[in-house]
Amino acid sequence: MRIFKIVVYLVIFSLILVFIVQNMGQPVRIVFFSKARPIQSEMIIVLLITFLIGIFLGLLFTGLRILSLKTKLRALTSENKKLKKELDTFRNKEIDEILKGSDEEKQDAE
Repeated sequence: MRIFKIVVYLVIFSLILVFIVQNMGQPVRIVFFSKARPIQSEMIIVLLITFLIGIFLGLLFTGLRILSLKTKLRALTSENKKLKKELDTFRNKEIDEILKGSDEEKQDAE
């Protein structure tokens, strides 16, 4: 599966690289708003800026998701420890009651 991912990434990267090389030196006009003055730049610069913005946004959203999951993991770990402690308390309580009951039976037999 890991090799398959690498191959897919290499194919996508190769296609993007071919696209960039074929369009190198092509002027591009960018208009953000209809009445704003258009920005003129080369295709490679526009693609690079778009790529970097995509990486930044991807890292930002992934980082926020990781922080959310870590918080949830910390809460679940705390709850798990609490439940284990409660379970051990009940286990020990039952053992103590069984031992007390067998001690009382021995005393009654004597």
